[in-house]
Amino acid sequence: MKIQRVQYVTVLWTPAITAFPEQGLSPTNYGWHVDNNILKPTWFEGPAIPNSLFTNDDENLEEMEEDLDSDCEEALKKEPLKKEPPMN
Repeated sequence: MKIQRVQYVTVLWTPAITAFPEQGLSPTNYGWHVDNNILKPTWFEGPAIPNSLFTNDDENLEEMEEDLDSDCEEALKKEPLKKEPPMN
């Protein structure tokens, strides 16, 4: 949505030297909406985060933990942790 608003401003300012630069543009086509006669930005459409993050399914949780564990193991194989000398 922000990119659409940026595009709107760009299109609006491109012919700024003409008498009617906004002619034919509608902000509601560029990431804005009207709320109580006030123009407000539309932040995003659709879910903010995937539904899988809201699941209470233990099987799905275990699968995600296993994936994370295997990713960590692979990362450690590529670059093992460096041991710091003990502080005196």
